[in-house]
Amino acid sequence: MARVHATGWRETDAELVALYSKNRHRVELLTQLFDITPCSTIDDLIERVDIVDICTPTYTHPDLVRRAAVAGRHILCEKPLALSYTEGEAMLKCCQDNGVRMMVAHVLRFFPEYRQAQQMIVSGEYGTAPAVLRLYRHCFSPQVEGDNWFLDRSRSGGVGFDLALHDIDFSLWCAGEVHRVYAAYARCDPETAKNEHIMIMLEHTNGTISHIEGSWAFPPPTFRMGFEIAFQEHLLTYDSLQSNPMTVHAERRRDETDEVPQPSSASPYSAEIAAFYGALVHENPFPIEASEALEAVRIAELSLKAAQSGTVQEVNGE
Repeated sequence: MARVHATGWRETDAELVALYSKNRHRVELLTQLFDITPCSTIDDLIERVDIVDICTPTYTHPDLVRRAAVAGRHILCEKPLALSYTEGEAMLKCCQDNGVRMMVAHVLRFFPEYRQAQQMIVSGEYGTAPAVLRLYRHCFSPQVEGDNWFLDRSRSGGVGFDLALHDIDFSLWCAGEVHRVYAAYARCDPETAKNEHIMIMLEHTNGTISHIEGSWAFPPPTFRMGFEIAFQEHLLTYDSLQSNPMTVHAERRRDETDEVPQPSSASPYSAEIAAFYGALVHENPFPIEASEALEAVRIAELSLKAAQSGTVQEVNGE
C-alpha cells in the first residue's frame, strides 16, 4: 500500500520527503523508486514532514495518529481507522485538540462505479432511498511473508474489519444511519482469520436494508467485488469480473438496459490522494470526514459482536 500511495503522491505537486518502515526490503525498494529519504524512527520522519501518510497495519494506527497529531502534522490514514469505536473516538479527539486535520482512506468511494451509483441514489433520480443494497467482496486470504498480521484477528479484526469495512462504509454513504445490525460467520480455523467469511445485514433508519458479504475463503488469485442496488422500478448492477460498466435495468424501458458511461480509468488511489491534498491546500472539507470513518468502525465492531454472539445489535444500545 505504501508503494501505491507514493505513486499517488507523485501525481500531485507535493514533495515526497521521507519514509519509515520496519521492513528493510520495502525501504530499499521505495527509496530507489521514489528517491526519498529513509528514516530510522517514526519521530525522525514526523520531524521532516508536514503531512503523515499512514499505510501501516491497523493495530498500529492509534499510536501513529496520536504521535503525528501531537506534532501538529495533518494525516492521511489507511482504513480501518481503528479496531474499536473507543479507540477511533480518542484518535479524532487528539486530532481536534491539536488542530490537525485527518482523512481516512476509504478508497472505494473513488472507484467510478461506486461513486456514480452513490450520486444516482442521493440525486433522487430513481425515487426515494433504495429498498435493498446487496454488496459483495470475494477474495483469498491475505498472503504476507513473515508475520501475517492480517490473519490475527486481534490485530486486523479479520475479514469483517479489513475487507467488509469497504462495503459497510459504502452502505452508510448511500443509505445513511443504521439502527440494527445482524451478522453470521463461517470460520474454517478457530485460531486465525484464514478463509473467514462473513454475512452482515444492516437495517438503516430510512428503511433501506443492506446485505454485505465479505470473504477470504476463495482460492488465489480470485478477487471480485460488486453490487446490486434495487429501487422500486430500477436496478443498478456492477460486477468487477464483467467487462461491462455499471448497468441500469429500468422497468420503463422494457427489454432495454442503460449502460452508464464511466469516467477515466485513473487510479482510485491517486484520485483519493489528490482529493485529500487538494482539500488541505484549499482548506476545503474532505470528501470523507473522519467522523464517517469512525461510524464505519462502529458498525463493523457491532457486526463482529453480532456474528460472535448470534444476537442482534442495536446501534444506540436500545
